[in-house]
Amino acid sequence: MSLPPDPLGLSRSGWETAARELGLPAYRGRQIFDGLHLRGERSWEGIAELPASLRERLARECKLELPEIARREESSDGSRKYGLRLSDGALVEAVFMPGE
Repeated sequence: MSLPPDPLGLSRSGWETAARELGLPAYRGRQIFDGLHLRGERSWEGIAELPASLRERLARECKLELPEIARREESSDGSRKYGLRLSDGALVEAVFMPGE
């Protein structure tokens, strides 16, 4: 199996499956998911619990890219709506609603 084209789009179980298909133990998939989604790492080098060789392979073959903000609308109540373009070209919407 090759590495996923959108690493930020995989769930924890998706990363566990990807790790096993790459011949790695499932816990490596959990480490990747936790680094990306729980700690917010945006570089493979930042996930220090992974072996250097795996971090290097991920950096070479599996780019970390955040969605492009294609549109932004602000409301008078402070909420903001974003149109986000994903790496595959799809457009999704997200809303930020400030707390009181």
